[in-house]
Amino acid sequence: MGNDVGDINNDGLLDVVVLDMLPDEQKILKQSGGEDDNELFEIKLEYGYYYQFVRNTLQLNLGGGMFSEIGRLAGIYATDWSWSPLFCDVDNDGWKDLFITNVLPTMAQFSPVRDIYVHDFNLDGRPDLVLVGNNYSVRPSVGRYDASYGWCLLGTGHGFKTLTQVESCLRIDGDARRILPIEIMGKHMLVAAVNDGKFCD
Repeated sequence: MGNDVGDINNDGLLDVVVLDMLPDEQKILKQSGGEDDNELFEIKLEYGYYYQFVRNTLQLNLGGGMFSEIGRLAGIYATDWSWSPLFCDVDNDGWKDLFITNVLPTMAQFSPVRDIYVHDFNLDGRPDLVLVGNNYSVRPSVGRYDASYGWCLLGTGHGFKTLTQVESCLRIDGDARRILPIEIMGKHMLVAAVNDGKFCD
């Protein structure tokens, strides 16, 4: 579904991740439509297609044009209906983390998300997300899209639960561009940088 390139082990070589749609929960896997039936599988082989497997792959660059597929070993081979991977250093430890988007609310999938802040807000040991973007009518070629007033998504271990605005107490008006954590008198807060609302055509 999506892919990214980045150096996951700091060896100076670019590694590749490619996503697909293999569920990680047995119940969902058994309820889903399976691979091709045998007849279609044989037809594809007859026309020169190679064996197809629905799963994520993580190609570790060994150098000299050689790669090793380590998706299962890395524990990322099954992330269900996944859209886009991103290699980024989320926790600022000098190593690339792999962020895989799936189960995001529709508005967050079709609106410009300008910044994401990752933190364990409810202290359950799972990363939670705050997404910010714009809530102005813009004129892209596909029509209007808005990111609402920001999104707070709690990590469930199998995706994210979207909190309503009332549950999260999050409301960011305007064209948000950046979100940063701050601490004031021992209280942790988030500050959003918002555009002044002036757009250039």
